[in-house]
Amino acid sequence: MSCQHCVARVEGALQRVDGVVVEAVEIGRVRVRYDPEAVGRERLTGAIEEAGFGPTSFIEG
Repeated sequence: MSCQHCVARVEGALQRVDGVVVEAVEIGRVRVRYDPEAVGRERLTGAIEEAGFGPTSFIEG
């Protein structure tokens, strides 16, 4: 992600996924909380890819 338009696309894509709460989206970084019983990493990755981007890593904590 290299601009605010890109940030908005990723944020919107993730907000449409049931079980996900978007906490922060910045250029190059996204922080979400999600219910692992409702949605998995694959769905999160898919939402980001549908927005035109590819996640490079997941950090849990």
